Amino acid sequence: MRINLIYKGSWTFYIALLVLMLAVFLIGHHLSQATNGTFSLPCDEAFLQLSTAKTLAFTHTWGINKDNFEAASPSLLYPLLLAIAFFIFGAHFIVAVLVNTVIAILLLICLDKWLKKKSIRPLTQLLILLAVILLSPLPLMIIYGVERTLLLLLAFLTVSRLFDEWDQPAFSRRTLIYCALTIATNYDGLLLIAVACVLLLWQHKWPRAFELCFWALLPMIAFGFIALSKRAYFFPNPWIVAFTSQFSYDWMLGCCAAVIVPLAHQHLNIRKRPAQWMIASAWVMIILLFTRNVYAVRGLSRSSISIFRQEYLIGNLSTGILDKYSILADDVGVLSYVGEGLYTDLTGFGSVKIAWNRDTNFFGPGLIRLLNITQGFRIAIVSEVYEICIPEDWIKVASWNLSDDEGASKKTIFFFGRSFNEADDLLKHLKEYSYSLSHDIIIKYFYTPPKPPAE
Repeated sequence: MRINLIYKGSWTFYIALLVLMLAVFLIGHHLSQATNGTFSLPCDEAFLQLSTAKTLAFTHTWGINKDNFEAASPSLLYPLLLAIAFFIFGAHFIVAVLVNTVIAILLLICLDKWLKKKSIRPLTQLLILLAVILLSPLPLMIIYGVERTLLLLLAFLTVSRLFDEWDQPAFSRRTLIYCALTIATNYDGLLLIAVACVLLLWQHKWPRAFELCFWALLPMIAFGFIALSKRAYFFPNPWIVAFTSQFSYDWMLGCCAAVIVPLAHQHLNIRKRPAQWMIASAWVMIILLFTRNVYAVRGLSRSSISIFRQEYLIGNLSTGILDKYSILADDVGVLSYVGEGLYTDLTGFGSVKIAWNRDTNFFGPGLIRLLNITQGFRIAIVSEVYEICIPEDWIKVASWNLSDDEGASKKTIFFFGRSFNEADDLLKHLKEYSYSLSHDIIIKYFYTPPKPPAE
């Protein structure tokens, strides 16, 4: 579809674009003020995707470690796009926000052109564009730094193409590619494709249903067999460790917008006044969604502050000095992205061996001892939740009690060394690094180096 936005009829797109850019700027400015001018992504998942893209771009390995295949990202297509951007512009996490912004603009362009193609009135076009921006909510999807904007774009392209070609003898090649890319962006897209296939089967269009299913599932099947050949799971680790949490509320809401607009377009040009109950229902939904999104912005702010005040500190600590060690941690997103060492993720998101054993309920100090034979991690940086998983013969060196000021959640971080050598190095580095920490962080030291023998 040819895109030409330089003409008089594009005023609706430009107003929507202005609203989107203004919302992203205001949210980004608010977050930067809360984090001393440093923009911080709000979730560890985003850094896992960035780390995967960084490793893929510069060492051609899929995972957070340069030597191991690890499906730490729930998306297949998004880290690939980030890897291309990193290779061209360098590995800066702001690239994820810029990529998401470009994708969001493409979504508005495609939606605007589709509405014009269906001869929707300009004012209705503008209201639809603003609703997608503010109620999805598209600005938050951009700031999160994950694949949700790409998934929303491909969901709209898929649904609009399926709707336009539903009564044709066969789906076009472009439509099948959109379906495949939707699944490759995130396996959440399976819900969308499953609904389409069920409707085709209901209408006795069996060949088209099987064709759509085959091409849509092809990226997932191909990646699954590659993962199995690398002794990993068929599905990405996040789906194995936390299946239900992968169904994002923002994605589900955005997907509803992508589905509703094509399906409801026939009713958008009706001149007569809609029924009172329809107007009332629309206003109730708008108020509920807008209120929810206001709270989502506040939650985004708290998450960004927590990442900045906690994960950034650990990431900066590990840079350089601790990169020579293999590190065991429960939040490896920032660690693996900032540092250059080897990391084992206790949550299982970034480490298939942990995910495998968590799945079989074999998770504890015994697992750490067993994995240490092959992994060889020498330092552990864990929160209080995972402290019990560290074997008793490891040396507890220190702890940081991170306060909950400025909306950040309270958290205690423990540092362990595998032997006296690592404990000595870790203690020395922690004391040197402590001078750069804020005064509200409570530091405790549990380890005292043994005195050298008297001559």
